[in-house]
Amino acid sequence: MTFYKGQIFTEEHRKHLRESHIGLHCSVKTEIKKGGHLSTKTEFKVGHKVGMTGKKHAIESKAKMRLAQLGEKSHMWRGGITPINELVRASRDLRMWRESVYKRDDKSCLACGNVSAKRYNAHHIYNFSRFPNLRFDVNNGVTLCKDCHSEFHKRYGFSSNNRSQLNDFIKSL
Repeated sequence: MTFYKGQIFTEEHRKHLRESHIGLHCSVKTEIKKGGHLSTKTEFKVGHKVGMTGKKHAIESKAKMRLAQLGEKSHMWRGGITPINELVRASRDLRMWRESVYKRDDKSCLACGNVSAKRYNAHHIYNFSRFPNLRFDVNNGVTLCKDCHSEFHKRYGFSSNNRSQLNDFIKSL
């Protein structure tokens, strides 16, 4: 259908257009505005909320749903090819370790004392990769702000880190 934007139609042509549209279906909202009657199925759909809209799942339900899609049951499963390092870094244990370190240090940087930093890092004193038995030990972690953490690794690198390096770094600030 071609629209003639800005064109002025004659009264006769307008009447013809009006009559040609009589009986054509319009949207449900328009029918409601015009006071038209809807079928019982449509009336139900208009005011009906679907499923869990606006609700939250209980923790137990979330755990069941997670287990139902875990491992070989997942549509994304490709035979267990994820490297062990990725699995450990994405694990719940590491997340809990990080939160424990933050809580112990009151979310303040151990080096500069910054409390208002928006981004913190839980720093492993002894390397994550070289000391797997200390990965989740809360005593092997300190809270550093993003700036101090990147400065520490610029000075001392990412391997062979230890407590004496951390103490030297803190004293230098």
